[in-house]
Amino acid sequence: MLLRDIQGTPVGVSVDSTIKRIVLNEMETTAPILKYAQFYTFQGNSDNIAPEANANVGGFRAINSEPATVDTSYGTPLNVPLKILSARVRTDRAYQDRGLDLEGEHLRQVRSAARNLGRKFMNYLIKGEGGDAITGLKNDLQVHTVTFDTENGGELSVGIETSAKKQQAKFLETLDNAILSVPNGANCLIMNAALASRLSTIFREYVNYNSIIAATGDVLQIPSYKGIPIVIAGIDAGGNEIIGNDYVTGTEENTTALYALRFEERDMVTFATTKSGITTIFNPNNSAYVSTDIELQYNLVVVKPKAAVKLQGIILSN
Repeated sequence: MLLRDIQGTPVGVSVDSTIKRIVLNEMETTAPILKYAQFYTFQGNSDNIAPEANANVGGFRAINSEPATVDTSYGTPLNVPLKILSARVRTDRAYQDRGLDLEGEHLRQVRSAARNLGRKFMNYLIKGEGGDAITGLKNDLQVHTVTFDTENGGELSVGIETSAKKQQAKFLETLDNAILSVPNGANCLIMNAALASRLSTIFREYVNYNSIIAATGDVLQIPSYKGIPIVIAGIDAGGNEIIGNDYVTGTEENTTALYALRFEERDMVTFATTKSGITTIFNPNNSAYVSTDIELQYNLVVVKPKAAVKLQGIILSN
């Protein structure tokens, strides 16, 4: 299910549903992956996802003989501990003393904080290094890596000469292979804006843009490649590209990458969270401030091998 569809409430805690809706709407503008990412809920500090049975199932038998015997064995379950992404938004009561709208100012600050929290969600999705944080796709050993063209990557230019056309065809084949190598096919692509624009320029017959009006009222341009949504990774809270053009591939230091993945609930690539999902707790009586606590207890899980594929070594030459 989508994060916005999780509506549980922690026992003994009063969650402000209006602020929760506002926070989710704002987060989706800077973390568009939330429009596609599948979450599942559980109770406890961590979950264990049992792998599929490793069994050589099926076989021929002679007439009047017993069916083939199969010994079934299971690997080690995936342990999924919850990590806590949180923010406290505080607004000074001095605004009210000065005759200003305290509630309106606090809501403005909550909206701004939620957008920054969305940027952090995207940043951790790609670059999380574990520890107190989640392990992102860039650092997850379950993510399968494919390098374009050579061990040092290859150029993807907008040229029309024969050599450029060959590179473009080679990239198209590599991209399609990465998508199709995901079991049942990838249903989401994550990349930076420069690469998405390059795909739109070279392969315009395969890239479409749909304009949608977000719950915040913002008009969003949602690109897709052969019907698969493209999520632009965007920038982090410091204004830096989350997926830059400075990835190191072999000896080449100026490449970029994309991720092809398939989201499913508690399978393939998924997010684990609590039965309340994101919580927003408004504290109107907090000393000299009013405050709102925003928390999301969650973790990212790549359940199946090749459920996420990283295509690296893409050089965006002129």
